[in-house]
Amino acid sequence: MRTLLEALFKRRTEIRNIFVLSLLVAIIGNYIATPQYESEGKVLVKVGREASLPPTVMTQPLNVYFTRADQVNTQIQILESRDMVEKALAALPPDLLNRPKPETMIGWIVESIRSVPKLIVGAGRFVLETLQLIPTLSAEQRQVLDFQKRIEVRRVKESEVIRVTFTDPDPRLARLFLDAYMAEYLQASSLAMENPGSFSFFTAQRTGVQQELQQAQQKLIDFRKEWNIYDLGIQKDKTVQALSRISNDIITAELDLSAATGKFKEMEKTPLANVENVLPVELREDQSVVELLKNLVLLKVRHSQMIQSLGGGHPSVAAIDGEMASLRGSLYREALGILKSKANTLERNLNSLKEQLANVSRTAQILDAKGIEMKEYEDQVQLLTKTFYTYSDKSETSRINSVMDKERIGSVTLVQPASEPLRPVSPKRLLNLLLGAVLGLILGVAYALGAEQLSGTVNNVDDLRVLLQGAPVVFVPQDTVMTPEDADSVLRNMHLFGTKSST
Repeated sequence: MRTLLEALFKRRTEIRNIFVLSLLVAIIGNYIATPQYESEGKVLVKVGREASLPPTVMTQPLNVYFTRADQVNTQIQILESRDMVEKALAALPPDLLNRPKPETMIGWIVESIRSVPKLIVGAGRFVLETLQLIPTLSAEQRQVLDFQKRIEVRRVKESEVIRVTFTDPDPRLARLFLDAYMAEYLQASSLAMENPGSFSFFTAQRTGVQQELQQAQQKLIDFRKEWNIYDLGIQKDKTVQALSRISNDIITAELDLSAATGKFKEMEKTPLANVENVLPVELREDQSVVELLKNLVLLKVRHSQMIQSLGGGHPSVAAIDGEMASLRGSLYREALGILKSKANTLERNLNSLKEQLANVSRTAQILDAKGIEMKEYEDQVQLLTKTFYTYSDKSETSRINSVMDKERIGSVTLVQPASEPLRPVSPKRLLNLLLGAVLGLILGVAYALGAEQLSGTVNNVDDLRVLLQGAPVVFVPQDTVMTPEDADSVLRNMHLFGTKSST
C-alpha cells in the first residue's frame, strides 16, 4: 500500500493533468454536443372491436387465437412501419426540415465543429458506395432512415399502453413530426381493421344458402309425403311393435282355426242319433241350437210318454221318432253350419292378419331402405340451416364493422398526443462532468501505475535486492567523502563476497 501511495505521489503531476484534461474534454463535449429534444405520445390498445358488437350477433364464440400481448405487439409492428415515416415527412412543411443557419460567429464555429463527424461519415459512405460495398441511397431515403432510427416504440410495463418518442435538435420539429406520425398510425390501424367487401360477400352467401335451404326443405317434405315417413325413429318403434303384435295374433288365430276345424271334422263324423250329446260347449250357448235342443227334449218326453201309454209299435210313436230324427238332422246341420262359419271367419281373420303382417313388413323394409336416404336429406337441411345462421351472423357483424369503419372506430386510442419538449434529453451535462471526472481520475491512476511498472529506475532497497538476487548490499552515506582508495577497497570486498558490481 505504501509503495502504491509513493507511486501516486511521485506521479501526482501527471494524474492532475489527466484529470483536468478529462474535465476539459467533458466540458467542451457538453458545449459542442447538439441538444436533442424528445417528443412523446402514448397509445392505449383497447379490447378488440368485438366488444362493441351487440349480443344479437354474438350467437357463436369468437375465434380469438392471440393474447393481449400479441395484440399489443401487433400494434407495435404497425407503429414501426417505414411507410408511416415517409407519409409523416410528406405531411410536414418543406421549410420545417431545413435547419436554420447560425446568426453569430460562435454559433457558426460550433455548428462547423458539430458538422465534422457528419462530414467524416459522409465521406466514408461515399467511398463505400463508390466501391459498391453498400447500396447507394438518395438524400430522401437517407432522411427517412435517419428519422426512423430516432423513433422509439416500446410497451409500458404491465399495461396495454404503447409509448412512442421521437428525438430531434429542433423541439418544434420533434413535436410536429411525431404528431403527423401518430396521425398516420391511427389511419393505418383503422385501415388494417377494415375488411372491404365483407358485407356484400356474406350477404350474397346468405342469400344463396337460403335458396339451397328452401330447396332442400321442399325435397324433404316431398320425400316424406311420397313414402309416408314423418318421424323415422317413432315409426320404426311402432312398426316393430306392430310386427310383434300381429305375429302373436297370427299364432293365436292359427290355433283357434285349428281347433275350429277339428271340431267341425269331429262333428261331421258324429252319428245323427247322438248329435245332441256331442255338441261343443260354445254351441250350447247359440240361440238357434238352444231352441232345437228344447224341441228335441220335448219330443223325447212325448216319445217316452207314448211308449208307456201306446207301446213301441204305435204309429204315433213312429211319427214322433221321425220328428226326432228330422230335428236331430236340423240340429246336426245347424251345428255344422255354425262350426263351418266360425272356421271360415277364423280363416279370414288369419288371412287378414297375414296380409297386415306383409304390409307392416313392407313398411319396415321401406323405413330401413329409405331411412338412410331421408337421413341424408335431414342432414343436408340441418347443415344448410347452420350455415345460413352462420352467414347471417357474419353478415350482421360485417354490417356493423362497415359502420364502425366509416366512423373510424378502432381498437386503439391516442391517450397522449405528441407533446412539446420543454428541455433537451441530451447531452446530460452534469452526468457527463461526473463521468469525465471519474474517468480522468481512473486514467490518471492507471497511467501512474503503468508508468511505474514500465520504469527501469531503482527506487528503494527492496528493488535493489531483487535486482541483485539476494546478494549483500553495502550502503554509503551520502555525506561521506570517499577517496579512490576507499572505493577500490569496497570493490575488492564485494568481489571477495561474490557480489557483482553494477553501475
